[in-house]
Amino acid sequence: MIEGLHKNSQLAVYVRKSRKDEDDSENTLTKHKQQLSEFLEKEGFQNTQWFEEVSSADSINKRPIFVGLLSMIEAGAFEAVVVVAWDRLTRGSQIDSGRVAETLKDSDTLVLTPTKVYDLNNESDEMMSEFESVIARSEYRAIKRRLQNGKITAVKNGKHVNGRAPFPYKYDRNDKKIKIDNEKKKVYDLILNLYLEKHKGTREIAVTLNRKGYTPPSNKPNAIWRKCQVRNLLRSEFTLGYVQYRKTKRVGNQTLLRDPKEMITTKGEHTPVKTKEQHELILKRMAQQERISPRAKKGTHILSGLLVCGVCGGGLTFRKQKKNPKTAKTDDYYIYVRKCMNPINNGKDFCKANKTCKQEVVLDYVYKSMLRHKEEVLDKQKFEEQQEERESGQELINVQERIVEETKESIERLDDLYIDGHINKSKYEDRKSTLQGKIYEAMKEIERIEKDHDLINRVTKEDRLKKWESVDIEELFSDEMGVKEKNEILKLLIEKIEYKREGDNMEIEITYY
Repeated sequence: MIEGLHKNSQLAVYVRKSRKDEDDSENTLTKHKQQLSEFLEKEGFQNTQWFEEVSSADSINKRPIFVGLLSMIEAGAFEAVVVVAWDRLTRGSQIDSGRVAETLKDSDTLVLTPTKVYDLNNESDEMMSEFESVIARSEYRAIKRRLQNGKITAVKNGKHVNGRAPFPYKYDRNDKKIKIDNEKKKVYDLILNLYLEKHKGTREIAVTLNRKGYTPPSNKPNAIWRKCQVRNLLRSEFTLGYVQYRKTKRVGNQTLLRDPKEMITTKGEHTPVKTKEQHELILKRMAQQERISPRAKKGTHILSGLLVCGVCGGGLTFRKQKKNPKTAKTDDYYIYVRKCMNPINNGKDFCKANKTCKQEVVLDYVYKSMLRHKEEVLDKQKFEEQQEERESGQELINVQERIVEETKESIERLDDLYIDGHINKSKYEDRKSTLQGKIYEAMKEIERIEKDHDLINRVTKEDRLKKWESVDIEELFSDEMGVKEKNEILKLLIEKIEYKREGDNMEIEITYY
């Protein structure tokens, strides 16, 4: 028996299949489980809980089972963690290695392998674990390089290496090749026909496909066709017969296009489903149809990102129209609010609400509304009265928030009871489900109270006063300030502007922060 432990010690057993095990994916977990079972039997341990995972060691956050285990270790649920080797815990970044080591150290949890015991509160064991982490990271980088080099070689040979077969193809497991899926090909041909022959837009094509009940590429439950999917399929080079690698890269939470020099594009071994002429026509038409410039997407119009449809709640867009078609001036135009064309009914129809109108009509209403609202905000007495009403609602919210906190504490106590073996799994899951339902009901009640008492405003009284005292509404709506600057200031003060128009009847409702 290992020193400091006994046969009833609480042990967590963690097994993970990593990338380097891919060639032996069927047997890796079984081999590791057998190896650890023999070790536990030999040492006489009887109180164990197993955790199994198939995941890369690239990042802890991509390993949900291990994240859960780490939380339990942090809470002191186990006296030791059993693994085949130290690198089963982590061989990712130094930050991940440090996080694991500190958790084990602070909770005084041992790490057991069939060949060694690690006590991170022992200086020599800590040094050894750090050394093995460095070796593991080096090995992982080497594996990653081999995988990338393998993918590059495969792409150069015309093979697809980026996940599942793109629409409208399928993967033939017998021939191990990408082949055309005839049913999906019918849908793709319809898309080409609607776009190139019928001159339909991507949004209208998506609606048509949804009406006909065609399954979208994602295959997810309740998924619908969207215009971005149609657009991506139309301009895809894979359907032209090419394969690509290193087309995009991750920067933080964003996916960005790589420099063309970094991309690898070669002729694929799969059969194209469109001609080069069709592809060029698609790109040409898309370039002609680019209705909104990159500047417009970044707030070129004063109400960009603020104006929404009062019927469906979707965002509204704008269009420019020259005041005099014969003039050569590019800055002499009207700006109109477009009719709403957001998809509704699970993508089967367009909203088509709201008759178009000039932006200046909406701006005039916003200007007058902001003048009135600023006066109300700066009227201290009136603001205090409104604040008292909010505070009365806040008391009701506080009651529900206490219920949420107390119930969360109850769940934590329940977790402890289950970990300590005082209740079985069935009772644990039933009780936890009931408590989680109680939290859900309390959160829904908070949402209702906020709505009833106008408590959606999330800024403090002082912040609100400061914002409205600093804004000069006359200057904001003058020609002295740039459009982008106006848009940014309005977004600090206004959450949304709902626009609804039926015939000559127009309704505009502004929600302020």
